[in-house]
Amino acid sequence: KWGVAGGQAESANLTNYIAVHGMENIIQILDEIENGNLDNVDYVEALACVEGCVGGSFNVINPYIAKNNIEYILKNAGDNFNIEDLDKFDEMYDSGIFKFKLKAEDNPIKLNMKEAIIKNEKIMEINALLPGLDCGSCGAPTCYAHAEDVFNNQSELYDCIVLRAKNK
Repeated sequence: KWGVAGGQAESANLTNYIAVHGMENIIQILDEIENGNLDNVDYVEALACVEGCVGGSFNVINPYIAKNNIEYILKNAGDNFNIEDLDKFDEMYDSGIFKFKLKAEDNPIKLNMKEAIIKNEKIMEINALLPGLDCGSCGAPTCYAHAEDVFNNQSELYDCIVLRAKNK
């Protein structure tokens, strides 16, 4: 459960801890620590991504669904989840099942400063049309990432279900 906020502390059987996720929240907790307001807490688990690693930028599923899936598997695995399963994973990893190469771009785009600024302005215009919920339902981890995908013609603006619902 290490990939879910609070999972590290739970795995270590800690009881007096704070699990914080998201950079804005981490900054607030670090300020509280710095101000001496959390002296009574034994452990702070700080994860940059929303809901922990399950909300990371390369995750392909909504972080809340991923968290639910992990908790469901752990709850229902019972005694069926054991060290031999990890050995099977190691065997598969060693055999190359999990090795893959990222698609190499034939012609990587190189922008000069002026082009980069124009590109960023257009992405910001697209991002301003989006709801800013960072829900991931469009397939991108954030609305800004979705705006980049739209700019790069890798997705459509109305892949955002909130915009699609408002448009109807």
